[in-house]
Amino acid sequence: MLLKAPDAPRHSTLPLPGTTQAYGFEAPPAPALPIDLRRSLNHNQLAVIPNNIIPALEQVLVRTTSNPYGALMQIPAGPTGASAHRIVGDLVARVRAPLDLALFQSLPQSRQTAVWNHFIQREAAAGSIWMAFLQGQQPQNGPTGADLLEGNIFLWGLTREEATGRWVITLDIPR
Repeated sequence: MLLKAPDAPRHSTLPLPGTTQAYGFEAPPAPALPIDLRRSLNHNQLAVIPNNIIPALEQVLVRTTSNPYGALMQIPAGPTGASAHRIVGDLVARVRAPLDLALFQSLPQSRQTAVWNHFIQREAAAGSIWMAFLQGQQPQNGPTGADLLEGNIFLWGLTREEATGRWVITLDIPR
C-alpha cells in the first residue's frame, strides 16, 4: 500500500516583472482596454478591436469620451480603404511622432490654443521649445501627437456609429 501525504494548500504565484509566467503557470492576461497609444501594440490589445475594413476615402473621426460630438482629428482610410488595425497603428505612430507644423497651422485657432495649453502643462521650458517648433524646427522635447490629442492617449474603441455610419475612434485621458 502506497502512502500519500494529504494535499496541502498551495499559494498562488506571481510572475516576475517583465514575464508572463510564474513557475510554469500562465499569468492572467492584463486587461486589453484601454490601450495606451504611447506604447507599442501587442496581440492581446489588437485582438479586442475587430479588424473591420474601413471603406476607401472614409475619414475616421478621433473623438474623446468627454466630447463625443467634436473631433480632435481625422485619419483617412486612403484610396483603397484600410483595416481597423492599420488605422489604430497609424494613430499610435502619430501620437509618438513630432507634431507636424503644417498640420498644426491648419487647425482652427481654438484647437491651436488647446494644443499649446496641453504642451505648456507638460513641458517646463515650453516657451523656447514652442518658438523653435513654430520656426519649423523639431526640438527634442517639442510638441507631439499626444499634444495634438490634448493628452487623450488612451484608446477605448474603434466603432461604426449606427446613426451616421461614420467610423469613430474613442479616446480618453489617463485617470
